[in-house]
Amino acid sequence: MSNEIRINFHSFVDIITNSSTVIYTYVDSTQAVKEFVDAVLQISGAYDASGGVTAEDLYEFKIVLGTGALERILEEILDDEDHEHYEALNTIYEDPQYEDAWGKKWNILLDYVKEHIDVADAPSDYDGFPPETELVLVPKKPGYREDLGVLLQRVFSHEASYG
Repeated sequence: MSNEIRINFHSFVDIITNSSTVIYTYVDSTQAVKEFVDAVLQISGAYDASGGVTAEDLYEFKIVLGTGALERILEEILDDEDHEHYEALNTIYEDPQYEDAWGKKWNILLDYVKEHIDVADAPSDYDGFPPETELVLVPKKPGYREDLGVLLQRVFSHEASYG
């Protein structure tokens, strides 16, 4: 079980028809989260100007492709026989051992894309926007404050809700 903290930054555009909403998640910098964690640590007394604990002491910060982007990229590769990763992915896709295990096959395919397509190299989405990304914080030390991770998820992630 992983202790990593996944944060989906949200921005959204409502389409006035009441039938559609577009949710788009994208992060291109870790700086705001690092500054927020440092501020929380400073308020708590764990951080001060002369030293103490900082965000970078506690976490490794990574920007990764979001699930929606991974799925879109996978589908695009499987539709393009000339793509450099087509053969490897198609071999997994056609493997008879996964004939009755579509979910397992899909996860293996997504894992391949995660390992081989970097955020910087990922194609833009349908409207030319950068691909959907997530911020992942991996604790560097055992015994990290799990409640700090929950706070980060609640501050920087949200779900659209309508009354």
